[in-house]
Amino acid sequence: MRARAWCVVAAVAAGLVGCESDDAGGEATGKEPFGAVSEAVVGSFEAQGADGTVRRFEARRDGVREIGGVSWPQWSLGDFAAGAPPRGGRVWLTWEPGSERIEVAGGEVFWPENGVAPAGEPFVSGTFDAPVVLDALPPVGEPQALPVAATVVVGDPAAPTQTIEIDVVASYTLVEVDAVAETAAGPVAGCRIYEGSAEVLGEIHQARVVYHPELGFLGGSLDYPPPEGFSADLAGLIDYGVAASGMNIIKGMGVVSPDNRTFRLSTYDRAGEFDADKTVHAKMLLELRWVDDDKARTDEFPALFGPDFGTVIGMFPASFVSSPISLLHPAENGKGYTFWYAFVDQAAKNEPGEGGIAYHAGVTLPDFVSSPMRVTGRIVYHLVAE
Repeated sequence: MRARAWCVVAAVAAGLVGCESDDAGGEATGKEPFGAVSEAVVGSFEAQGADGTVRRFEARRDGVREIGGVSWPQWSLGDFAAGAPPRGGRVWLTWEPGSERIEVAGGEVFWPENGVAPAGEPFVSGTFDAPVVLDALPPVGEPQALPVAATVVVGDPAAPTQTIEIDVVASYTLVEVDAVAETAAGPVAGCRIYEGSAEVLGEIHQARVVYHPELGFLGGSLDYPPPEGFSADLAGLIDYGVAASGMNIIKGMGVVSPDNRTFRLSTYDRAGEFDADKTVHAKMLLELRWVDDDKARTDEFPALFGPDFGTVIGMFPASFVSSPISLLHPAENGKGYTFWYAFVDQAAKNEPGEGGIAYHAGVTLPDFVSSPMRVTGRIVYHLVAE
């Protein structure tokens, strides 16, 4: 039962995380709305299990999986770092840019302490008899039937300890559009809220999903396993961009707070290389607001270390200024919030050495400040020629 429930959670969550598209075409000024993320996005989540333990995990695309002669993009949710037993789930799905259609082929769950499969092998895995098709924008309030037929195996797929055939009709309903989600990464406007249910082995289970049409899966919950079930919440994201040459864009959002006082974007983190062109101006923007709505409606200046714009050995002077308008989150405009900006448009032509460099943008919350701030940033830069 636990195995099947985790398969459903992983499929829904990763399916929505995978619904992404690239930034719109045209020359970027650095001051556009945050926009849709690309397949290079890495989401950081906080997950709370049935025992109340909170874990951090990442969601990212990490290759493809061949299923029935078809290559399916693979998305992982969890800890799949080298050198440790994998923990979390993977799903295989496709999404057609410009549509609200999601197709999921199947998935697998890794749980090292399962007591059935050795660590490193999937605890449970399975594929649907036919890909499950999700409509991310059905009529509000109208339940959508979702037939689910699948073969699920427990243990090594090549020699499973148990094979389970699932044939149920689940249901999901879009209950709210244009909602504001209060995530661990700060408030996010323009969200959709879904509620779903499915009867498995005579038991009905409920789920809730928070989704943004440009950012993807932001959080959700499932009432299994007992007693508290499972929940996940977006804690931050970084989109490293997909350009192979020319201009690339990295962007991200998160919260600086007493638990995590520094936010930082760096072009080096994209590929672990100094691949930014020092002769071409980089446009770097940071935008902040207090997470608390009431505090965000004041003009209280944030006491911050930064903005920190620079390269490995240099820095670009800048300061924060206030504005009643959000460039990166325009859905929040007109609600009385004060936003704080810093922007530079600079190159490092005089920096010594040949080849590329790294640009970075960041900010730190001082120890004497306890109120959290949402930070959103972007770096538009040119890749060095191969």
